[in-house]
Amino acid sequence: MWPLALLWLRHVRGYRIRRLAAVRAQARALLRQTQGPVLICPNHLTWIDSLLVQWAISSPWQLLTGFRFFAWNTPEQANFYRSVWLKGLCYVGKCLPIRRGGERRAQRVVLAKLGWLLERGELVMIFPEGGRTVTGRVDADSMSYGVGGIANTVEGCRILCVYLRGEKQVEKTVLPVRDQVFSVRFALITPDANETGLRGARETARGIGQTLVRLENDHFADRQ
Repeated sequence: MWPLALLWLRHVRGYRIRRLAAVRAQARALLRQTQGPVLICPNHLTWIDSLLVQWAISSPWQLLTGFRFFAWNTPEQANFYRSVWLKGLCYVGKCLPIRRGGERRAQRVVLAKLGWLLERGELVMIFPEGGRTVTGRVDADSMSYGVGGIANTVEGCRILCVYLRGEKQVEKTVLPVRDQVFSVRFALITPDANETGLRGARETARGIGQTLVRLENDHFADRQ
């Protein structure tokens, strides 16, 4: 299914990733630095950000020899589980649906599964903002504590922060505008919370948010 998704991204929607080969090389170099679990935390502006981030991280040929580099994802259940064909695509696309703002016990079950996957060397992608940003810019104070809790709980976990933005993207949309180029930036960080429990989760989540804000500022500084 992934090559078909890439055909849709490139030739139907007309998307491109700036300096794609260099971006992928940097992503693989950062992933090779870590011998343990890696949690991928991108910013969130559209419904297909996870596809775009995956496109930036690995080529189809690389996935043939290392399928762990195709990250598990957590789509919003209300958006992506409304039809049988969407459920099927999510199933083969390594997705665990979550209902944001739903029952806490159900959310904890999904987060526990993600932690289990991380402990076994799988890549897991979570949008730390919880949903698409309202303002079009990253808010370091809006990060989900659940993301920080996973990072703190899984031993040796490191966090790959990813900032991705299309040149025509101003605010949140369902799909990015056609025929645009995306820029991608990475930063690999280690959870260093001084507290435990909820306070520690909040501290780590805020660290993720601050890193994404820094990457965003660098992006706009370069554009200027």
